[in-house]
Amino acid sequence: MPGDALEPSRRPATPPAGPGVVMLLANLEGSVGGAQRQAGLLAREVALRGLRVVVVNQSAGLVTTHRPTGDGGVERVALPVAGWCARSSFFVAFLLWAMVHRRHFHVIHAHSTSAGLTAGLVGALLRKPVVVKVTGMQAVAALADPRPAWRLRRWILNRTAAVVVSVSEEMMQALSEARIGGDRRALIPNGVRAAGPATEPRAETKRAWLGETAGPVVLYVGRLAEVKGVRALLRMWGAMPRKDTATLLVVGDGPLRLELEGEAAARGFGPSVRFLGSHPDVTPFYLIADVFVLPSATEGLSNALLEAMAAGLPVVASDVGGNRQVVEHGVSGFLVDWADPGASARLVARLLDDAELRRRVGEAAGRRAGCFSIDAVAARYCRLYQSVVSPHSPLPEVAG
Repeated sequence: MPGDALEPSRRPATPPAGPGVVMLLANLEGSVGGAQRQAGLLAREVALRGLRVVVVNQSAGLVTTHRPTGDGGVERVALPVAGWCARSSFFVAFLLWAMVHRRHFHVIHAHSTSAGLTAGLVGALLRKPVVVKVTGMQAVAALADPRPAWRLRRWILNRTAAVVVSVSEEMMQALSEARIGGDRRALIPNGVRAAGPATEPRAETKRAWLGETAGPVVLYVGRLAEVKGVRALLRMWGAMPRKDTATLLVVGDGPLRLELEGEAAARGFGPSVRFLGSHPDVTPFYLIADVFVLPSATEGLSNALLEAMAAGLPVVASDVGGNRQVVEHGVSGFLVDWADPGASARLVARLLDDAELRRRVGEAAGRRAGCFSIDAVAARYCRLYQSVVSPHSPLPEVAG
């Protein structure tokens, strides 16, 4: 296996002739979420460096689907699974696919710990190095669970992963305490692309989504699950002064959506709180927002937070995890305790009322997001891929 096959070279995206990287997501094809957006963004950036990149997911149908190179040089494959045994059937499908295509890739990069188990076993069978990215603190807590099933998963991950990637310093420490990855841990944050010029005027976009009468917009983008803390947003909104003249926009879906919609209705929020569901492109919502909020109980490194900051929005986020790594409190955003709805409501109201404060903090947020450029993150991953293909090469310095 030639050592220079994975050398990154920045050039236009064309179908690479040589082997490359399989990015294993193991979600249903077409799934919408921060992890999927991050993986797609990274895949395109890595492909721009001349590597062949294939993104593998689950198919909603009964046959393998293949979309050839076209999405920035990225190929996409969806493998069929049986609904009643999705995990084991996906393992078999991916093993068979990887055996057929084994000459066309060097590295398997799993974008979750669950995908990492499949990738690790297949990589061990085919003698392919595996990189496993841990995307959230919940995944670390699950792997640290002392029960036998989770101990087995931790053992498989430790035995089969060439490198375990953490996205935040807090996660790096938690992985160490859980004895995951050993000396094969690397810290590489999520990346974000700088916001380009708006393709549609803000006023027109806002009118299209919210109508003529919408005032200031407070935006949340993410899953509607317990760990994301969206209930705290509703408590905060209940304490907001003049909330009837503003809109809390909730973009995302999840198991709590119906319950949260019912709670908003029971509190009498009416049209001041709107649930818009999931959208593959969330860019228009950053364009029309005035303030971005993130009330998560835990965070690895939020893609939505980076996207909002890159769009120049002032952010109000939980004082937890990777948020502390990204947000400079009082400069590029604010870190708060959402358990105090009155205090968080007063802060959000202050931002809505003070255009100069929003401008100043939003500009600082944009500059801070530049420190998490997807271009730099992709370069780190390319060096990491090279290091696992050539085992005697030292791991790149990826912390920070």
